[in-house]
Amino acid sequence: MIGGIMRAILLSLLLLPVYATSVGAAPPPSSKKPPVSLCRASEQVLFDCQMDERIASVCRTGQAITFRFSSPENRSIQITSNGRDGRTHQFYIRGGGHGGFSRGLRFSQDGVEFIPFFGRAGELTDVPGKRSSGLEIQKKHISLATHRCKETKRDDLDIPDFVPEETDKGYLVWY
Repeated sequence: MIGGIMRAILLSLLLLPVYATSVGAAPPPSSKKPPVSLCRASEQVLFDCQMDERIASVCRTGQAITFRFSSPENRSIQITSNGRDGRTHQFYIRGGGHGGFSRGLRFSQDGVEFIPFFGRAGELTDVPGKRSSGLEIQKKHISLATHRCKETKRDDLDIPDFVPEETDKGYLVWY
């Protein structure tokens, strides 16, 4: 008799999750995470930035770099440059605060500038050593949006030598 009761309890405990799911209980949370990079497996990651539901990546393949940006509306932007086509420039600013700097790339497409950046505050600032990175979007030197990365994992942007120095001094600013 006790053995039969124990079997009934054990069977009901085993069937409870099946029953709960079948009557409308929420399924277990998905362990699938959004991608943290838009770079392909064959590309070298130079920059990754996750901002809420947006991702910005800079990827390298041989003598070309590609900027990719994906928004929640799933509209993607992709700009590829070989450094000689005028679509990308790099900048590096060393500033006050003893050791602070800002470094970035400017990708141009249809009059809009996409500027992935990385910086670190100098020792004499209010936030010594603080790293920040993100994406600035501009049109005619007017900011349309500034997106900050959720976290900054890298210590710098790894910019290839074939990318020319910034020629427009208006972009040499701290972002």
